[in-house]
Parts: sequence; C-alpha cells; structure tokens
Amino acid sequence: MKLEYGLDRFYLPTKIHIIPSKGENPDFLHNISMKMMIENPSIDFARLAHEGYFDKYSDEEYEKMLAVAKRLNLLFYSEKNNKPMPEINIFDFTIRLLYEYMLNRHSEVSHIL
Repeated sequence: MKLEYGLDRFYLPTKIHIIPSKGENPDFLHNISMKMMIENPSIDFARLAHEGYFDKYSDEEYEKMLAVAKRLNLLFYSEKNNKPMPEINIFDFTIRLLYEYMLNRHSEVSHIL
C-alpha cells in the first residue's frame, strides 16, 4: 500500500489516502479493512460514567479523563451523518490519526516534523 497526500499553502496535509500499490487488489484490501473495525472508546467511557465508575475521582480528574474521551471521539466523527460513529475501519482510523499527528506536530521551519 502507498500513502498519498496533498499539502496546503502552509505545507500542512490536506488529503491523505491509503491506496493500493501495483499488483494489490483494492477490493481485497477494502474487504479486509471492513473486518478490522476499531470501536469508539467514548461509548465505553459514557457507559462507565453512567454506571458511576468515575465517581471515585475528583471533578478535576474526571474533567481530564473526559477531555481525552472527547478528543478520541473526534476521530470517529462522520461529516456525512454529522455525528460520531460507533466504529471505523482500520484504514480510515490510521488516516485520521496520521492527519491529527501531522497537524499537531508541525514546526515553523519545516511545517511538518
């Protein structure tokens, strides 16, 4: 597989895609990716919160854990449905993680580390 991407005028990634290399079957790769689903951890967080699991933590500690859960939930957001999805395939998840990493790890000199 290959990673294909574009850059904007600030040299930040615009579109990132995983594409088949020469000789790879795109239908086969798609079928594999649809069997390798990543569950949205925010669903478990919400369930645990509802069950009182986090009651033993201070408000400050809970707010920090909630901030992490909210940030992770953004990786599952569907522009099409305008809400987070309960799961996404491994390739889409990888792309979203890479995009977040590149946006949050850019420098003024190189714009991308």
